[in-house]
Amino acid sequence: MDMLVALMLSSSTLAPLVPVAQSIREAATFKCDEGLGWQSQIVFNPDGTALAVLYSNRTIGLWDVQRGKERRLSLQGQCVYSIAFSPDGQSLVSGCDDGRLTLWDVDTGNERAVLRGHQGPVLDVTFSPTGNMLASGGGDGTIRLWELTTRKERATFAGHEAPVSTVPFSPDGRTLASGSKNGIKLFEVLAGKERLTFTSPEVHVVSLRFSPNGKSLVSTHVGTPMTMWDMQSNKKRFTLNRLGAVKK
Repeated sequence: MDMLVALMLSSSTLAPLVPVAQSIREAATFKCDEGLGWQSQIVFNPDGTALAVLYSNRTIGLWDVQRGKERRLSLQGQCVYSIAFSPDGQSLVSGCDDGRLTLWDVDTGNERAVLRGHQGPVLDVTFSPTGNMLASGGGDGTIRLWELTTRKERATFAGHEAPVSTVPFSPDGRTLASGSKNGIKLFEVLAGKERLTFTSPEVHVVSLRFSPNGKSLVSTHVGTPMTMWDMQSNKKRFTLNRLGAVKK
């Protein structure tokens, strides 16, 4: 089966189904009623049958990939900044400007639970690989871990002193990374404590992603496209600049 990649176009056109194989062809184009911008997000559920779209007006649409039909979530005034699917695809979480996280039932579109703790917008949300925990990064400079069985906050990490823009789990779920304009931090999930801070001239982190084997961490920055970090030595491997040159 071909892999599907979601493409976000300007204005209000969404071309989400582009199979990646020996040749690339458009599989479908969805016409959106709402606009898309640079802060919009498009997220596939794990089996690729649904898309969640965060529009530029901070509302959410759920698309059935096969039918090309959209359902809108009833946000009741919530202004959404971030979205993520659970590993089983049954839940969607949204992070809002008032600090709340909302869990949604994907099948029904109904609200399951609301988690509160952040004192500002929730800029990124991520499920743990097993789906039993949730991490959130906030404009208040904190990272919060949530236990989904009890729907209570498990731990709060501070220290960034700036809005936290990204909070990915490692593939084994043991490490949580966070990024802000003043650097990258790593936390031990089970122990609930900070492990280390990466110091680098490449500041203002936009996004972080672990490699599938968890041995590398990639960071993107304002002004510097990409830095690769070695998770075993805890050192920087290289930085790729705008011209494609590698600096070690």
